[in-house]
Amino acid sequence: MPIPKNKKGLTIKQDKFCRNLVKSGNQTKAAIEAGYSKRSAKQIAAENMTKPAVAEEVERLRLRWSEQMDLSIETALNRIAHIAEDAAIQGNHAAALKGQELLVKAGGGFVERSMSLHVDMNMEHLMALRADMDSRARATSQRDSNGQ
Repeated sequence: MPIPKNKKGLTIKQDKFCRNLVKSGNQTKAAIEAGYSKRSAKQIAAENMTKPAVAEEVERLRLRWSEQMDLSIETALNRIAHIAEDAAIQGNHAAALKGQELLVKAGGGFVERSMSLHVDMNMEHLMALRADMDSRARATSQRDSNGQ
């Protein structure tokens, strides 16, 4: 017996997948929440996104959400950039790094299935990095002033 589809040509699970993906932004999580097996969710999510009806529905829902929220991707990215900059100025390095991470992800810099980045830094780590950068800058400056 064929699996019933809605007017858009989607199964019930595919429809739920699309809605959950727009909410969470995470394909694997959206597949699990739509009722797919946890073991195969990542693969099913990737397969779903290759289906034109699914990709079109995700885009339609994203556009509708964007219009409802009066928020374009460009506006959202600008907000993230400003928040990250303010966080860095205020010394909230975790929030600044998260903002930068979101911007890189939005630009396609991180692909969920092939690359993962976890930054676990405290103030001691940041101060050590800053001291190292300052030391390198002084060394470079001295070389330049000596004409080397």
